[in-house]
Amino acid sequence: MKKGFIESCLFLLRLRFIKYCITGVFNTAHHYFWYWLLSPVLGFIYANVAAFLIANIASYFINSLYTFKVALNMKSFVKYPIIAVAQLSIAYAVPTIVVDIFHQNEYLVPFFTTIVNLPIGFLLTKKVLSSGNGT
Repeated sequence: MKKGFIESCLFLLRLRFIKYCITGVFNTAHHYFWYWLLSPVLGFIYANVAAFLIANIASYFINSLYTFKVALNMKSFVKYPIIAVAQLSIAYAVPTIVVDIFHQNEYLVPFFTTIVNLPIGFLLTKKVLSSGNGT
């Protein structure tokens, strides 16, 4: 392979990762917006579930159309929640590993969770979204 091709691929991968991170920031704000809006009506537990579902659906559309520029399709839409389950599992496992096994300060948990979750979420999202598009 030519060096220019490899550099172009790496640039595109970095650009998509940056877009993925931007989408994540937007999606977090989007989730909080719906949570704050729905909490007085539904209570905090149901509001959080509703906000999560709304934000996850929006995340599918944004990551498909903006981050990875793939066509929307039912196959990837149905698979997309698997990413959320995987990331929730990581968010549950990392505190246990960081605090209970490595005896680190619990205030470091969000940092370590982010470091682990971002690349895994990016790769899973890339795989799920490209799986329904023949790429």
